[in-house]
Amino acid sequence: MSDLIFAARAFEQGFLIQAWSGLIFVALPWMSNIVLLIKSQRKWTRDSAIKYQMSRWLLKYNKKLFLLTLICGSAFAAVDLCNSRAFGMFFYSL
Repeated sequence: MSDLIFAARAFEQGFLIQAWSGLIFVALPWMSNIVLLIKSQRKWTRDSAIKYQMSRWLLKYNKKLFLLTLICGSAFAAVDLCNSRAFGMFFYSL
């Protein structure tokens, strides 16, 4: 979040190179994590051992998984958090 604020203030003050650099270094990792998550979801739903369970889980919690990926900054961290059964919540147990 601080990088986004930095980029916004750099735009306001006319530092365009720094602003665009800040946005690129935030946007590229986020976009690559989303692409990685989409590829992983395709792989999971094609695996015959977990296909049915994963498809059902993803239908219900896909938006939350994407949101966690954006918040955590990493698709791996979001998936690990979902598999951790944190706080005893049903969402976290597959």
